[in-house]
Amino acid sequence: MESMNDITWKNNPSLGQFDPIAAPYCRADPTTGFDPCPVQGYQSGGYGAMREMTARRWAGQIKSTHVFSGFGLHELKYGVDYELNQFDDKVWNSGINGSRGSTTVYPDSPYTYSFYRLPYSDSIFNHDATELGPNGLYYQDSIHAKTTALNQAAFIQESYLPLPNLTINLGLRWEAQRLTDYQGNTALSITDSLAPRVGVVYDPTKEGRSKIYAHFGRYYESIPMDLADKAFGGQGAVVTSYSAGCATPGSLSSCGAPDQAFAVTGDRLYVMPHIKGAYNNEVVLGAQYQLLQDLVIGGAVIYRWLGRAIEDTGGSLESGQGPSILANPGTADSAAVADLKNRAAGLQAAAALPDATPATKAAAAQAQALADAAQMPNPERTYKAIQLTASKRLAKNWFFAGSYTYSRTMGNYTGLYAADYGQLNPNTSMQFDVRELMVNQHGPMPNDRPHVIHVDGFYQYVRGRHMLTPGLGFVGMSGQPLTPLGASADGADTVFILPRGSAGRTPFFTQLDFHLSYRTKMSNGLAAETFVDVFNILNQKTVLTEDQEYTTDSVNFDSSGKPIPPAAQGNPNYLRATSYQTPISGRMGVRVFF
Repeated sequence: MESMNDITWKNNPSLGQFDPIAAPYCRADPTTGFDPCPVQGYQSGGYGAMREMTARRWAGQIKSTHVFSGFGLHELKYGVDYELNQFDDKVWNSGINGSRGSTTVYPDSPYTYSFYRLPYSDSIFNHDATELGPNGLYYQDSIHAKTTALNQAAFIQESYLPLPNLTINLGLRWEAQRLTDYQGNTALSITDSLAPRVGVVYDPTKEGRSKIYAHFGRYYESIPMDLADKAFGGQGAVVTSYSAGCATPGSLSSCGAPDQAFAVTGDRLYVMPHIKGAYNNEVVLGAQYQLLQDLVIGGAVIYRWLGRAIEDTGGSLESGQGPSILANPGTADSAAVADLKNRAAGLQAAAALPDATPATKAAAAQAQALADAAQMPNPERTYKAIQLTASKRLAKNWFFAGSYTYSRTMGNYTGLYAADYGQLNPNTSMQFDVRELMVNQHGPMPNDRPHVIHVDGFYQYVRGRHMLTPGLGFVGMSGQPLTPLGASADGADTVFILPRGSAGRTPFFTQLDFHLSYRTKMSNGLAAETFVDVFNILNQKTVLTEDQEYTTDSVNFDSSGKPIPPAAQGNPNYLRATSYQTPISGRMGVRVFF
């Protein structure tokens, strides 16, 4: 199996093509052409991507706390953090040596995803993408890289009580990150990340029965080792397409030269000068009040927004170039964009001359990538919520806690996990890769669930040394937004044919869980408990996710850069369920307390 390319079929083949047992039942009608057994997304061939990884982490912290008085009570904390991460990674695809790759077969042609690595001083801008794919000069069967990340931080925070019923919290955290490439050189360094925090808590009753609170905080991303490995590990990725006649390859060596190639990433991403850390801001305003002796009600307003992101970018359909720059998308002002576009146009004109050198052509390609990166929209993601809570502490043998949250999560950047197409490549996802593909991306995020309800309660029946505790838990939440997606030039479903969220939502989700435990006290302070948990006791089967791929064909764009909706739905499974709520299940257990 390792000697065969793995293949994902998106051209609606018949199941009989892969399963000899099903073949007699899957013959197409000779008169109408009707296929009774079409399959979409069927996988065959080899194992696909394989890797060997070793990760090491060393971390330490030194901090000190001082409590003193002066116009009130002070608690001062300060310290430093240190973290060193090392990652050793070898990755390869199944297939025979010289033509390893992961293939996706579309109706028009197959596309293959494979690896390349350039000489250390070389640049992707010096080469045509066909040199990077199978049978190319810089193709690699496997990529092996060792990278490191050094994280340092210093912090100081003060908790000040000028009055018994008033607390003021102040803090400042400085963070620095340095990533090295597979040759040990510094590839990315961020040293100016300052994260302020401020909070106030006030009890107007002066009796501990209420509180009014406010908080602001800034939180920087701790860049994961995945970025060092993917961006600076010398792992270049390229998508190559072949003629439709090569649609069933056991090995790509028989396909010859590709029709076209599209570099998805450079083998070492160029880092935009003066890149800054990615961060989110948060503001919380709230209040709680003890309405009865054991009942507390509360409410809060929460606002979170993305301040800055780090992503690989710089690609465009117009230039035929994939992302090749690690940058803060959307941070260039109009004057900078105009300057970069003019510089790119001048270098492109020089590169078009008959006597243009490879260095001139590389400079022109890099300038164009910088201009494309600067024209990306601002990455946006905002979370606005109103939350209401009520809780009854354990008194008179029963407990209750419930909350209702109305929230909206809107934007054009889902974050480190691209939930639209299930991609977990932090900071190097397909988001912001190509300028034209950002059309229609602003709208409700995949985790936008306007209504969320949580209710939990239990009762304790105590008799002597024995205690019986039954309980129920309920959760209800809005479904996820749906968007009609189509394939881009690299074969992935990254084109938003219509605005994000325009295809409705999955159904409202609810689940009721049951808990029952029995505990008895034993001698010497020991207690034994048996318990039973039953999840989804109503055995509901709500649809959780649906197929958002509207068409398996590559989507075309009009002259203004907007995607052209296909004339017909190309995926028969569009908006059909791809996963359901987990059916009723349970667990039993025994615990000992001492």
